[in-house]
Amino acid sequence: MLDQFQPFMHDFIDKIVDVEADGNCGYQSVAGLLGMGEDSWSMVRYHLLKELGKFSEDYSRLFGGMERFEELRMSLHVDGLTKVTTDKWIDITDMGHVIASRYNAKPWPTPYISRMQYGKSFVMFKRDYVDINDD
Repeated sequence: MLDQFQPFMHDFIDKIVDVEADGNCGYQSVAGLLGMGEDSWSMVRYHLLKELGKFSEDYSRLFGGMERFEELRMSLHVDGLTKVTTDKWIDITDMGHVIASRYNAKPWPTPYISRMQYGKSFVMFKRDYVDINDD
């Protein structure tokens, strides 16, 4: 049934990245869409880990406490040699905030922006964006 909608949906999508489903596929997609190359999934995980560490107070409030913050932080740690388990898969609902902030994703889809603005009304961030080259 989903196949019948794919041609219609493709008219509204700017770029499609087809990645291997290996547990890192969410991070491969982010890397591919940023033009870093799908093999840069570990760099994306590293950038997001640094982002969480740099603004841990902001994110822990946004995610409702340190427990959820730590779950997301730990989900970014993989060794690359073992199979990635489901607890390491990308959770775009929460990690999307981190991705948007780290990579300054201004052209984010409207529903996502409205959720971000709603969340920002409860949490005071120290900045609105992060430069992609900022380490």
